[in-house]
Amino acid sequence: MGTYIEVMKKGIINMTTTQSRRGYLGNIFDIVGAAINASAAVDGRRTPKAADLRKLGIDPASFPNVRSI
Repeated sequence: MGTYIEVMKKGIINMTTTQSRRGYLGNIFDIVGAAINASAAVDGRRTPKAADLRKLGIDPASFPNVRSI
């Protein structure tokens, strides 16, 4: 069976490499997390991470062209 650490490493690797196991609820948390991260970056006058923008369906290359009203 292996040591506790070996079992935990295997579980962590499996969780991070296969997002499909997380299912619908995991995807919702990913999207909400990306929205929070992007919002905090904009609020702090920083550019959001490209990965967060992609999760939200925003093209990272076009984001700098967005202007506030």
